[in-house]
Amino acid sequence: MNQQADGGSDQAHRMNALAAASLAEARRAWPYALVLAVALGAVIVAGANHSNATPSRDRPFGWPGPANFENAVAMVRGDLVIAATLPALLLGATALSRRDPPGGAPARIHAIIGVDALLVVAATLVAATIGVVGTFKTPPVAFQAFVVAHALLALSFYALAFFCAGVFRKHAVALALALWLTFDSLYEHVAQTAVMRQVGYDQLIAGNFPSWFFVAQAFSPMSAYRGILILWDRKFMDYVERAALGNAALPLWMVPSTFVVFTLAFWIVLPLALACLVRRVRARAASKSLVVRREEAA
Repeated sequence: MNQQADGGSDQAHRMNALAAASLAEARRAWPYALVLAVALGAVIVAGANHSNATPSRDRPFGWPGPANFENAVAMVRGDLVIAATLPALLLGATALSRRDPPGGAPARIHAIIGVDALLVVAATLVAATIGVVGTFKTPPVAFQAFVVAHALLALSFYALAFFCAGVFRKHAVALALALWLTFDSLYEHVAQTAVMRQVGYDQLIAGNFPSWFFVAQAFSPMSAYRGILILWDRKFMDYVERAALGNAALPLWMVPSTFVVFTLAFWIVLPLALACLVRRVRARAASKSLVVRREEAA
C-alpha cells in the first residue's frame, strides 16, 4: 500500500511539474507568437493592397486580377518568409536558458517543445484569418496551403534554433541567425545561379530543369516551403515561377505531400531529437562526474 501511495505521489508530482513547466513556457513564448501572428497577417493585407497599386502592362495601376488572398501572398512572399521565420527563430534560440542545467528534466524539455509548437501553429492560423478578413476572396485550398506551408516553415527554423540552443547555449541566437542567412541568402541564390548557368534562360522558360535542381529544393527549409505552397495552390506562384514552371515536366514525386513529409522529418523532428539527445548525454555525463567527485571527497 505504501509503495502504491508513493508511486501515486510521484506521478502527481511529475504531472504538477509538467503543468508548471508548460505554464511557464506559455508565459515566456506568447509574445513571440503574437509578433508572428500580427506581422504575418499584416504582410498579407499589405500585399493585397500593394497588388492593386503596382503598375503592370495589363493594368496601369495594379496587377491583373482582384486583391484576393492568393494575389496578396504571391505579391509579398519574401516578406512573408521573414515574418514567419524570425519570431520562430528567436523563440527557439531562447527556449533554453543559460541558467538551466546541462541536461534539464526531459519532461520540461518536452513541455517547452509542445507549448512552443502549439503557439506557432495557432499564430499561423490567426495570421491566415487576418489575411482572410483583409483580402477580397480566399478559396479554402489557399487557406489550407498557406497555413500548412507557413506553420512548417516557422517550425523548421524554430527546430534549427532550438538545436543551436541545446548544443551551443552561449551563442544560440548568433548561430541561429547564421543558419537563417545561409538558407535565405546563400543557398537559394547559389542553387538558382547554378541552374541558370547550366541550362540558360530559354531552357528554363521551356520547363527543362535539371533533375538535381528538383532534389535540391528539399534540402533547404525555404525551398521546401516554396514547394509546399506553390504546388498545393499554383496561384501562389509569382510571375517568374509561372513563366518557368508553367510548362515544366515535374517528377511524379514532386507533390506537396512529399515536401510536407520531408520537412517534418528532416527539418523539424530531426533537429529537435538531436537537441534532446545531446542534452541527455550531457546530463548523464554531469551526473557521473558528480558521483565521482562525491566518492573522492568521501
